[in-house]
Amino acid sequence: MIWALLTLCMLCAVAEGSSLVDVYRLLQYDVDGEHLGSRRVALNQHASLVGVSGGRSVIVIPFAEIDIKVVTELLESKTSIAGLLFVLPRDFEGIGKSALHKLEAVEQLLLESKVQVPVYFAEETADLNEMISSLEPARRSGSVPSASTGGVRLVVSAREAKPLAQPLLENYQAWLHAKSPTSSSGSDEVRTPTIAIVAHYDTLGVTPPLARGADSNGSGVATLLGLLKLFSSLYKDARTKGEYNLVFVLTAGGPLNFAGSEHWLDTVDMRVLETLEFVLCLDSIAGSGGSLAEEEGEGGEGLFLHISRPPKEDAIKSLYSEFESVAEQHSVPFTIKHKKVNISAPSVSWEHEQYAKRKIVAATLSASRAPPFHPALTRLRDTHSPSSQEKSNANVARTVAMVGEALVRFMYDHPGRPLLPSPAKSPASAFTSQWMHVLASTPRAVPHYLTASFTSQTSVKGGSVRSAVSKPFSSVATAGVPHASSAAPATSPQAHFAGALRAAFAEFGTQCSAQPFRLDPAVGSTRFTFYDSASAQLEIYKVASIMFDIYAAIAVVTYLALLW
Repeated sequence: MIWALLTLCMLCAVAEGSSLVDVYRLLQYDVDGEHLGSRRVALNQHASLVGVSGGRSVIVIPFAEIDIKVVTELLESKTSIAGLLFVLPRDFEGIGKSALHKLEAVEQLLLESKVQVPVYFAEETADLNEMISSLEPARRSGSVPSASTGGVRLVVSAREAKPLAQPLLENYQAWLHAKSPTSSSGSDEVRTPTIAIVAHYDTLGVTPPLARGADSNGSGVATLLGLLKLFSSLYKDARTKGEYNLVFVLTAGGPLNFAGSEHWLDTVDMRVLETLEFVLCLDSIAGSGGSLAEEEGEGGEGLFLHISRPPKEDAIKSLYSEFESVAEQHSVPFTIKHKKVNISAPSVSWEHEQYAKRKIVAATLSASRAPPFHPALTRLRDTHSPSSQEKSNANVARTVAMVGEALVRFMYDHPGRPLLPSPAKSPASAFTSQWMHVLASTPRAVPHYLTASFTSQTSVKGGSVRSAVSKPFSSVATAGVPHASSAAPATSPQAHFAGALRAAFAEFGTQCSAQPFRLDPAVGSTRFTFYDSASAQLEIYKVASIMFDIYAAIAVVTYLALLW
């Protein structure tokens, strides 16, 4: 009985208190058979801050202490750390560029490394700040956390991650038909030229649940939806319809070699491809989510039209001329950048290159002068902070007006003549601002965003979107492939987001359809395998020194022995 009492006293005294915090794991993925990212999930060890040497603990790194040299040294000291926990600010408002430079460098390092310990990110909370403060005395004294000294113990109880076998993705498309076709199958429609406007809507970041991508590529999606709304107002009246069919395509798998565009090209009706005169892809329009090095150089303010070859066709030369003319009238720096596409290369830098490889004239409009590294990274700071929100919204509205003006002049054969209202007066301005808010609030990391384990841990901050579809929305998938959006819980932000995209297309377009497809590393040029367990809950235990418990137990036993 005495020993049972002793054991009970020790167990009750060890843990003083606990709290729960949502944490997000470093992306785990394989590319061409190479294992990258965090390869472990479970965590159960004492915590310490950077600078405490000796022992094996989870190193907690507050945002102010994130540094590429420190993280590199920790990753190389494989046996001395049990895991890493990065504590991030809830928004990046007021954060200096020096700190953001350090964060970007660490993001890229982690994505390019094979890390054999669990690595988690968390947005700061009162519990985390309290924990960091409680660890400071140990750092100052140099004491190593252990059972004998007490401290803080961090626990993530979860199974190891499993591969996401052929996850489902989904493209969306909507049409605005020219005035010349007489029927959906008539020969006149086949001969009617088509312009495609394309943007990828998903993201890829160092940790999937925090990859919101306000700029990359939320701004591209908002611009596309603004253009769809703008041209639907022209095409709904037979008197103002253009002589071009317009097809709007939102693609999935953008960060993964633009897998959605590749699938669309493989499955779309051949008659559509034969009439495609030009494809305009929209990517990172707001200019707020690219690399800091670029923003401090050429990028961030103007627009770049990335092309794969100089135009040979008179019509395309005329269209590019309209882009330049409209940009000049809006006082926006505009540069056409030519980069030859390697048809035999498995990877492409920009989305338009998927079309250029099929010998379709295409271009990407972006505020970035250079493509991101492959796979494309959505940076943690790419959010809709108060300081960037107004500028980002203005840039998107401006781009909608500029692209709309250039296309209207081209399609209606009115070169050099202003035909649309200014961005400030455009009805699309409020519409695109609302969409920017929704896109910046909804994590859309490919391919995790439609998995139940991911959506159960994420939430939309301060925004809501419609999910009701007002018109029929057909599926053009192959038999046996369900809608990708059906994989997410019906109440999740991601399911509502997918429903909102469908609703916008159905409201402003015709012949709207979804194209579900599977991301298969054995097919096409995707070459990626991803793993689940993107989110977890971290238990923070305040642990008392076991020595006090031992002394107390000895005293109890001694007293009971004397009493006996």
